[in-house]
Amino acid sequence: MIENELTEAGFTLREAKIYTAVLGLKQASILQIAKKTALNRSVVYSLLPRMVGEGFLTMSYKGVRKVYVAE
Repeated sequence: MIENELTEAGFTLREAKIYTAVLGLKQASILQIAKKTALNRSVVYSLLPRMVGEGFLTMSYKGVRKVYVAE
């Protein structure tokens, strides 16, 4: 499973879940990521800035909503 490979590459399990969810959704809001991963939105909010900073995800705006895309 891709999550196992990502954790071996240095992702935490939660980060791996978020990354695979965004890959599957192509473009996702925080709410969509939280629903897909079954993680609390507060957990998703806390992990996304690091993932964007590391270059794994990019953030843009669709209207007033933040959306994330996997790189």
